[in-house]
Amino acid sequence: VLSFVFYLAVLFFLFQHRKTQEASHNYEILMKSAGEGIHGLDLDGNITFINPAGTSMIGWNREELLGKSHHSTLHHSYSDGSHYPREKSPIYATFSDGKSHHVDNEVFWRKDGTNFPVVYTCTPLLDGNDIKGAMVVFKDISERKQIENDLLNSKENARIIQSQLIEASELNKKIFDTTNIGIIAYT
Repeated sequence: VLSFVFYLAVLFFLFQHRKTQEASHNYEILMKSAGEGIHGLDLDGNITFINPAGTSMIGWNREELLGKSHHSTLHHSYSDGSHYPREKSPIYATFSDGKSHHVDNEVFWRKDGTNFPVVYTCTPLLDGNDIKGAMVVFKDISERKQIENDLLNSKENARIIQSQLIEASELNKKIFDTTNIGIIAYT
């Protein structure tokens, strides 16, 4: 009877181990397949994991980032290079208020010192009511920002052309009126 119980315990352990391996494998597939950058933070704001899309955008490899402060490494400054206080970051608000924060007007910094505009959502990692960390999902929106800038420039150019056309039309009208006055007076 004791060996049968032992046998069942071993089978149960192997089954659970297999389920854990499958779950771990599925997690790896998910992280590698995501098109957005995804990284996790512990309660101190240190990076605990990051997916390949995230490392590709920021130019760091996974091993270099693990354990580093997210704010000091990726989010330390505004786009103009001025200091971005950690306490003003919506990412760190997640740790105190337990809410998700969505931002579309900030930048992350690459390893080479350049920045890029991002849209991100930071969500608390909860165990019941306890905050255990946070997950940040982010996307490089450089292309979108360039299109927006091009559109603004196009609108400005259209406004300038419209203004020039109005001026040309008014000038043409003055010339026409002056010419007509001369013709009427001559005849």
